[in-house]
Amino acid sequence: MRDEPLLKLLRKNPHKGLEAVMKDHMGLVYAIVANKLNVVCAKEDVEECVSDVFYQLYEQRNRIDPAKGSVRAFLCVLAKRRAIDVFRLKTGKYTAMPLDGEPPEDLPDDFRVEDSFDSQEERGLLLQTIKGLGEPDSEILIRKYYLGESTKQIAARFSMTVNAVDLNLFRSRKKLKEILGGTHNG
Repeated sequence: MRDEPLLKLLRKNPHKGLEAVMKDHMGLVYAIVANKLNVVCAKEDVEECVSDVFYQLYEQRNRIDPAKGSVRAFLCVLAKRRAIDVFRLKTGKYTAMPLDGEPPEDLPDDFRVEDSFDSQEERGLLLQTIKGLGEPDSEILIRKYYLGESTKQIAARFSMTVNAVDLNLFRSRKKLKEILGGTHNG
């Protein structure tokens, strides 16, 4: 099914629309998730992650903009991000986002800064504030602390040195803390 009619169906009759999306894209989403998780997860966990991806699509159905990309591309991004989140949780490699300096050493491995906020509204405010920093600051922060890319990967992507990326991250965290009402000593 083409994107326009699919999006109309998803918005008008979400259950039938989701059924159509799943029929067309289940194999693709499953392949993306399984490729990342087969090493660390049981089959049931992979299937749960796939279900989560389609649930996220269902929840975000009114935000999908065909001008920015296809439903297929949107699903691919959702699948990859969700699989990365599950992988990090299963392997204990989730990176928390510190708002100043280095992260405390006593944080549990599975600590996520998003979980420390009390409401969806506060998480939205944090992301909106990060995006408000402008490029490349917001992109670097998101790639480092939300997508888990290494400083070396980010440096290569932006044609920067590793030191320049680290300095950018430090300054961006400082700006975030100031914007969100914290103070910075030094």
